[in-house]
Amino acid sequence: KLRPFIPEGTELVRLNSGIDVEAFRPDPRARKELRARYHLGEAPVVVCVSRLVHRKGQDTLIRVWPRVVERVPGARLVIVGSGPYAKQLDRMRRDSPVADSVVLTGEVAAAELAGHDAMADVFAMPCRTRNGGLDVEGLGIVYLEASAAGVPVIAGDSGGAPETVHEG
Repeated sequence: KLRPFIPEGTELVRLNSGIDVEAFRPDPRARKELRARYHLGEAPVVVCVSRLVHRKGQDTLIRVWPRVVERVPGARLVIVGSGPYAKQLDRMRRDSPVADSVVLTGEVAAAELAGHDAMADVFAMPCRTRNGGLDVEGLGIVYLEASAAGVPVIAGDSGGAPETVHEG
């Protein structure tokens, strides 16, 4: 996309971000502790770890969650993070017919983020592009972190997310 703006003959090298895969490796102890903290038991759990802003798509997860619970009784949705969209998401959660199956954790310590990935059966962040392409997902480090934790990932089609998550 940038090539038309770069002088001819200039060599470009793509440098992708990375994560510490050891920090996010599967952690059965953290999985057990956090599932107990949020009263999840052995329920199927979908986790979204991100800043709570409209672009991240947490509202989409809450809106479709009744259909998920209909197909997977007992499933739980855990949205981890804080941000300016928190009050609206909590209102949506309270108004949902399956409100008891949705947990908003609020902000968690950075040291606990890997454990929140570990408690998931699926990681989902259906990010989207907004404002005519001016508000897009960056690389989507959270997708890499969840993958390193051994968790299947569902991503939106915004910014770097499609480059981070490959189908299959």
